Formats: sequence, C-alpha cells, structure tokens
Amino acid sequence: MVKINNKFSAVAGIIAVCLFIVSILLTAKYSHSFQNWYTTNEYFDWHTMAISHFGVSNLALPFTLIVCLTSLLVIYFMLGIKNRYGNKGLMKRGSSWIITGFIALMLAFISLLYEPNSTFSIAFHFLVATIYFVCIPIGMMMLGVYFIKNKLKFGFTSLILGIIAFVFGPIICMGSSIFFGDKGVAIPEFIQIVLEGIWILLLAIDILKKDGKTFANQ
Repeated sequence: MVKINNKFSAVAGIIAVCLFIVSILLTAKYSHSFQNWYTTNEYFDWHTMAISHFGVSNLALPFTLIVCLTSLLVIYFMLGIKNRYGNKGLMKRGSSWIITGFIALMLAFISLLYEPNSTFSIAFHFLVATIYFVCIPIGMMMLGVYFIKNKLKFGFTSLILGIIAFVFGPIICMGSSIFFGDKGVAIPEFIQIVLEGIWILLLAIDILKKDGKTFANQ
C-alpha cells in the first residue's frame, strides 16, 4: 500500500487547481482549428462553444496531457483527504465519487485524440463527461454532510459549493448539451471547475495549517 503524505497531497491539490485553470484560460486564448466538431468557428468562443472543443483543437495533445496530470494530482489529493479524515462511511463514498469523476475527465479528453468525429468517440466522450459533471458535485455534497455530522465547520461550505456546482454542471451544462448541443456551455463548465477548485484549495489550506485547525474544530 502506498503511504500518503497529507501535506504533499495538499500541495498536489493546489498545483492541480492552478495548473488546470491557467491551462483552460491559455488554451481558450490560443486554440483554433476545431475540425468542424459541432462548430464552424475558427477560434474559441466562450459564448458558443464548450471546453470539450479544446480536445479537438490544435492544442488537443498538450491540453489532454495537462488534464491527465491535473486529474492524477487531484486523485492523490483525495487519497490524502481519505487518509486524514478516515476511509469510511460518507468520507469513503464521497471521495470515491470524486476520484471516479476525475478518472472520467481523463477519459473524456483521451477519447477525442483518436478520430474525434467518429460515432464511438463522440458517444464515449459525452458519456464520461456526464460522469465527470455528476460525480464530483455529488462527492462534494457527501463530504459536506460528513463534515457536518462530525461537527466540522467546513461541512456547510462543502455542501453549498457542491450544490452550486451541481446546478452549473449536471443541470445547466448537461441540460444545454442535450437540448442545444455544446453551444454556450463553456462558461457554466468553467464556473463548475472554479467551484471545485475553491473547494480543493480550502481543504488543501486546511491540511497545511497545523493539522487542519483552521476548519477542523469548532
């Protein structure tokens, strides 16, 4: 069994958030040539496209590598969370949902590297993307309930962030994708990612500050 260093996992979480958000903003600025994948735009447009379009752009390979690195860092971070708080009950289930979500995120972009316009690649991408959008907010809410039940101040913050992330992810993003295609979902997608990032940063800072005294004890 691999031994998890809680502080190293916290640093991994912070790096993952910064890396992912910066990479999204830079890719949005410099990506183009989207292989007519649900768009006729030459350059990325936040108002009419989705972050998924990065996976078929001129920057598809580097962005996918960053997605994979970010996901692995978050998975290591979540293993640190389980190690710190205990791997049982809602903590175990919530962490597993979040880990599953980031595995799905990796698969969503890897699936677009080979024949992105094939029926299989498109169907598989949307399937695992749905898993990502659904699993992580639910995992956040589960951990929020766990923190609340154990009288930890971070519980309500985690629960609220999870609920808001669920609104922007499964409800707005997936609803828009079903009824309107990928048009205009990049902004709610990015909002969900930022909310997840805030959640990770709060927990990571909590770990780094003297064994979690910032949020852990009332």
